[in-house]
Amino acid sequence: MVIGSIISDNQSAFLKGRYILDSPLILNEVMAWIQKYNKKAFLLKIDFEKAYDNVCWGFLLDIMGQMGFPDLWCKWIKGILASARSSVLVNGSPTFEFNCSKGVRQGDPLSPFLFLLVMEALSNILYKARMEGLFKGIQTPNNGPVISHLFYADDALVLGEWDRVNVKNVARCLRIFYLCSGLKINLQKSILYGLGVDNGSVSDMAKVIGCKPDTGPFTYLGIKVGANMNRINNWTHIFEIFDNRLSTWKAKTLSMGGGRLTLINSVLGISRLKEVNEALLVRWGWRYRAESQNLWCKLVEACHCKKNQMSFLPFNNNISGCWKNIVNLISKVKINGRGLNYIIKGKVGNGVDIRFWIDIWVGDLLFWERWPKLFGLELFKLCRVAERLDITRGNGVFKWQWSRQPVSDQELKEWKECCEVLSMVRLSVGKDAWIWSGDSQKGFSVKDVKSALLKDRGNCHPPDFSWCKWVLIKCNIMNWRGNLDRLPSRVNLRKRNVVLSSSMCPLCDETEESVEHLFTACSVALRVWSAFSKWCNIPPLYLFEFKDILEIHKFIKCSKKEEKIVYGLALITSWCIWKERNEVVFNQKNCDPKDIIWELKARSFAWVRNRFSCKSIRWSDWYKYPLYML
Repeated sequence: MVIGSIISDNQSAFLKGRYILDSPLILNEVMAWIQKYNKKAFLLKIDFEKAYDNVCWGFLLDIMGQMGFPDLWCKWIKGILASARSSVLVNGSPTFEFNCSKGVRQGDPLSPFLFLLVMEALSNILYKARMEGLFKGIQTPNNGPVISHLFYADDALVLGEWDRVNVKNVARCLRIFYLCSGLKINLQKSILYGLGVDNGSVSDMAKVIGCKPDTGPFTYLGIKVGANMNRINNWTHIFEIFDNRLSTWKAKTLSMGGGRLTLINSVLGISRLKEVNEALLVRWGWRYRAESQNLWCKLVEACHCKKNQMSFLPFNNNISGCWKNIVNLISKVKINGRGLNYIIKGKVGNGVDIRFWIDIWVGDLLFWERWPKLFGLELFKLCRVAERLDITRGNGVFKWQWSRQPVSDQELKEWKECCEVLSMVRLSVGKDAWIWSGDSQKGFSVKDVKSALLKDRGNCHPPDFSWCKWVLIKCNIMNWRGNLDRLPSRVNLRKRNVVLSSSMCPLCDETEESVEHLFTACSVALRVWSAFSKWCNIPPLYLFEFKDILEIHKFIKCSKKEEKIVYGLALITSWCIWKERNEVVFNQKNCDPKDIIWELKARSFAWVRNRFSCKSIRWSDWYKYPLYML
């Protein structure tokens, strides 16, 4: 899209390749750097009054014209804006419609992009003030970028050096922006934060522009910034989010089959959180390489790159921001048995970005591992490809810088092999690129990384379970949990440190109650399965683990329809055993296998008749043989 090329890096909303988490990452790293090196700075969190509703149309169209949009485009946009009509609700009834004279329509897919153009004007005002020396942003180290403002739609944050004149000039810039665009800043809701200064100084500075003072950490775009997230108490706001979402549910009244499954899926989703989290973290590593021109990448480069640092991703242990934790975690992640530095490969263009020795760009090995003797002789071990291949003098001409010339047999052998490999390399005028060399042919995706992580850990697919449509969902879920060994048997409860008076099986009282024992080895369960096989007229069952129950239908010769009924009956049987077990444990019922068999026949008759399109079956026949009608 054209708009992506005209919007500055300080805006991270609604554009391809820019994400909502980019700004909190930048803010965290800047705050950590300021704290480490005892700098002083301010952060002004701006609140706009009804931002979308107050945009001046003339200002927006003027901005588009200055950006080079053709007159025809501007006329189209003007027509779209002028077509907006509104009405007022009076006692719940709308009045007559009237034309609007300002604002962009919320809900219109075009409006967010138009608002980006409006905010780009503010971005340029701050940039112009900085260039004129009227406003000083935060200059990051090592000639890194100046961070002066971060915008995500109407969530705006201005950063700068701690100075009264600096803050006053920011207020003046905001005033100018209001007069031009119509977007008024609500100073009563805007907040000034101080970094490296005492609370009294923050309060005094806030009075200068009439906003509220506050101290960090604080929440920006839903993310807590400025806090040490390695401390448990800093995750309280996450717990509060879960509590708020759970508060409208009454867990005790939810059935396992319906409400609880819906609840889990709506709050968490049914997924392995560890692998999802690691895959999302790996995306940061991939983005750092593939999107090196983004603002957050430049900031990480400035704050974390150190002289002679050979790691694949830079990190500075002295800066306690979140980037250090991200690198520490993804450096331990293996995808198909390989680290990230072996999966992300360079595709050489002009050779300016790819490191000659410590990035993979030819073959599948790092050059320093492939030719260790030569690497030992290299003077500048972080050199780039362009610094060793002389494109000005033609391909195949090298610019080596050795501590001494290679002389030993091994050194000469490696040098010869290296020259042979590099003789096939051709530099070009294009930029270097990065390629994801994982299993997917489509490039990087979080989904593929998560699948690879699960596969490596032997958990790509949990134990197979086929859901039976004619059996109630609560019965399906109970069997699904049994197949995963997640039922709260007494052995499993003991593993969870639940104190029990006894761990013996409540049905037979012969051995400890595990899932396998309760359903396949308990004397009561054996009598039930014996009666089940006689009732269904199938050979005797030999069950050793829970999954054998789920495969009963596979070991009998019958039609597909009969298989579905036998499979459902097996699920209902195990559910009836579990139900009887709970009656014994919680209601002190006397266990009787006959009660389980009766429950099985009665429940299955009702369910198969109403949920399996077998309206014509008769209880007198079903009670004797459930497959008689087939």
